[in-house]
Amino acid sequence: MAAGEAHLHRCLEFLGDAVGTHLVGVIYSAMRKYMAPATQTNRQHSIDAIGRLSTRAAELDIRIAIEVVNRYESNLLNTARQAVRYIEDAAAENLLVHLDTYHMNIEEPDMFARDTEPRVCGRGRAGGPDLGGAPSRERRHCAGSKHQTVARSLP
Repeated sequence: MAAGEAHLHRCLEFLGDAVGTHLVGVIYSAMRKYMAPATQTNRQHSIDAIGRLSTRAAELDIRIAIEVVNRYESNLLNTARQAVRYIEDAAAENLLVHLDTYHMNIEEPDMFARDTEPRVCGRGRAGGPDLGGAPSRERRHCAGSKHQTVARSLP
């Protein structure tokens, strides 16, 4: 875990030197298939590491957006609700949630329900939506072509 945290700090310093404003991704744990659920200790270690990273990021005027992914890629943050709780527990003002509709389509019962996305957006914690990434990547479909109608969430 220390090597991963050190790597993220190097990325943050590089981003600061490049006058970047956001560090985004699955940076709260190794992105891989886990064979067991995350424990409270795993979660706390992650929160502690992201908290240290957020402190340095704030000094560099950088915001951090943690990406929620499906259960096949992480065992820690799979829903918007889990991510909101995580950033509230981390208590860093520069932490955001990055919502990816590809993963939300797998994990959220209704990814545009009042208790999903607005819970994040309403607290000013949404780092911006990802509407499914590149359509060719991993046989993903274009936004709106699969199970959810993206237009439902747009004003």
